[in-house]
Amino acid sequence: MSAKWEDTVVPALIQILNDKLLWTSIDCVQLTPWEEEEGETAVTAKNIVWIAVVPDTVERTLGLVVVTNCIRVLESHGINNIEVEIRESEVSLLAGQPGQPLLTPLSNDMVGDFRHPLTFALGIPLSASSSPHIFGTGSFFLKNNEDLLLIVPRHIVLPSDIDNSGNVVFDIDNEGTPTVDILVPSETILSNTEARLLAEIPRQTSQDRLLELQSLLRDVQSRAGQGQVLGQLVYSPPFEYGGDALCECPSFTQDIAVIRVDKACLPDDNVPNIVHLGTHINEDFYDGKLKRYRYHDGFPKPTLLPIDGIVALDELRGLVDNCEDSLVVLKNGATTGTTMGQSQVCRYMSFTRRYMPDGKTPHSVSKQVPVHYLWSDTKGEMFSDKGDSGAAVVDRQGRLVGIINGGPKVQGPDITYVTPITVVLNAIQEKYPAVCFPDLE
Repeated sequence: MSAKWEDTVVPALIQILNDKLLWTSIDCVQLTPWEEEEGETAVTAKNIVWIAVVPDTVERTLGLVVVTNCIRVLESHGINNIEVEIRESEVSLLAGQPGQPLLTPLSNDMVGDFRHPLTFALGIPLSASSSPHIFGTGSFFLKNNEDLLLIVPRHIVLPSDIDNSGNVVFDIDNEGTPTVDILVPSETILSNTEARLLAEIPRQTSQDRLLELQSLLRDVQSRAGQGQVLGQLVYSPPFEYGGDALCECPSFTQDIAVIRVDKACLPDDNVPNIVHLGTHINEDFYDGKLKRYRYHDGFPKPTLLPIDGIVALDELRGLVDNCEDSLVVLKNGATTGTTMGQSQVCRYMSFTRRYMPDGKTPHSVSKQVPVHYLWSDTKGEMFSDKGDSGAAVVDRQGRLVGIINGGPKVQGPDITYVTPITVVLNAIQEKYPAVCFPDLE
């Protein structure tokens, strides 16, 4: 099925949906209920094509007609034993609302989960000086000659330019380009961290950990209102969706910006790309719930996972068609922290549709890499939420899969959408052909 999905099946489905529904996404998913019996896990997978629509826009009769027509399309392409379901869900960009140098992340840090937002480990919460009320997550570092660059989504640092005449190339080398400072961490993140520390400190029984928490609280409170500048925005190609509203074969979204980091904001010049895993994931959890996934590759012992290579788009599409061969991925985002997901459906790219502010006029369509929720250390059954845009998605070996660009507008189990790392790097290399990962030279 995967060979037909993008080139023939999805265009045929889009033709039907464009005439009938205000659809927002098309996802091919494989749902697997957990059934444990006498110590063994029985896996019964169900293959489904999800058609998401704008809430309260589809009556039952019309829905049945659309489902029937979609099943006929699938069967005409030799695809049987698969269900089609219509669900209500809207897709949005995951920007949220938003001194002193960032700290060095420590692998043996007894308060690491609280300290993480103040470090340079990936998942850096940031905002632009021109729109401090909007925050997102720094993606990963690159090196360009002597410059250290941080990659982020454009919609975090230039949010008002996506759908208007200002959506043009931003290049600091062009005369008249304004200066846009990037602030870390955002005031929202500082406030949330302070509240978590104030709630945690009274519960301490260990004197050593109490002192560590109290010291960190003073550090957080000293940063409030300072607006630490991490660096300046230097380049961003125009934000581009994959195609216009009626496009049947869209490409991936282009949503990229490049920050030149002020090295005075960092502990030293050698800043590796590392992901803070937190202390909530342990070997028992990983060897238990996730042991059936062939690609979990074991549990990394350190709490800091170094980035080491990439998962190219061709490799994602090469994953075999069953649940056991899912690629287990994780991210650390500014809002939801460390979460795990599965991407066995990466062979079947998802397709999302955006609407104009009236909510009824189609605007554009994009292709996306989908990631399904597996586990979260903070809130609910969500792989990501607002403020996680830009978070690097990696596999268990520390290889970059892509960066988060969107997800559901409402809280709850759903799909997160990711721009493949290959697409991101290709766009950056058009401007900076010599860039490389600082820790992979």
